[in-house]
Amino acid sequence: MGWQREMYLPLSLGRWLPVICRQPNGTENVALTFDDGPHPHTTPKILRLLGLYNWKATFFVSGIRAAEHRDLLAEIVNAGHAVYGHAWDHIDLERASSPEILTAMRRVEDLLKRFRATPSPYLVRLPYNAGLKRVRFHAIARQFHPDARFAWWSITTRDWELTRDTACLDELSKRCSRLAGAIEHSPALPGAIMLLHEAPFGVEGELAPLIAEVLLPEILQAIARRKLTAGLIELTPPRKWESFIWWHPSGDRSVAA
Repeated sequence: MGWQREMYLPLSLGRWLPVICRQPNGTENVALTFDDGPHPHTTPKILRLLGLYNWKATFFVSGIRAAEHRDLLAEIVNAGHAVYGHAWDHIDLERASSPEILTAMRRVEDLLKRFRATPSPYLVRLPYNAGLKRVRFHAIARQFHPDARFAWWSITTRDWELTRDTACLDELSKRCSRLAGAIEHSPALPGAIMLLHEAPFGVEGELAPLIAEVLLPEILQAIARRKLTAGLIELTPPRKWESFIWWHPSGDRSVAA
């Protein structure tokens, strides 16, 4: 078993925006989050599976994919799920200029707001989790939206690794089952924010597009067996704390399959 983040900290520490890595204390639902969509192979299956449970999720969508698959974007919104931008191109923005970063955020939101009103607070999650520990990115995010908050996670499935050295669907299924079993028994599951991907960028091979449709049913069943539900990320108003001290969660907490 890996380790999971325990902290919910809706604090604005001076120049640093709130970093949300799990939901407020006492929250029982699990917040499933999907990066890198929409994708024609995964989005319809994910929506169907969530619909079977009448559960909601949060989608951080890639601009280039959303522009190509606007019908799928509309389906996500119409099903009542939350949608935020995941920048335009799936590139590491750590070395990009501030105007380039702001443009990448605004460009995808300009597309998304044609399908739903711009949400507030606005959850920011950039590709490769860029900028979380850099004050420059926090300043850019505040310029992008007055109530921006960085959305991290408390449980990562590291699903992009599930097809590594995997030659057959049966082995992928076994890995997904083991992973879901570990998640089911995690004490951090209630109130967790869980990182998943639709069709993760950079993962190649015939099995890569199948990860979400094989893993998600196992995850949903694990949540149900814990007598929990899945829903949107619950947030509270941030508390202002102007200070020279800043905080960020460190490490990458995952549940091992």
